[in-house]
Amino acid sequence: MDEHSLFEEFIARHVRHDTVCDVQCMLLWTEWLRFSMKKGKRAFPEVIRQKEFNEKIHERFGPDLAWHDYLGPLYVGIKFVK
Repeated sequence: MDEHSLFEEFIARHVRHDTVCDVQCMLLWTEWLRFSMKKGKRAFPEVIRQKEFNEKIHERFGPDLAWHDYLGPLYVGIKFVK
């Protein structure tokens, strides 16, 4: 399975629009790494790295970015579903 297919599976399983919730950018990125390394070839993603990941999330969900003094950057209006 290629990384783009893995990414689509990750999004379908774990990311949802939610008008009440926000998710930390680094949490979502870390969960993507965990998912891709578990389901993929057990190596760091070669195609969808952090910059590409952020671009894909923005293209798909169009979230605003917010800054929280304690949590850091947040994607506004989406949530991570375990």
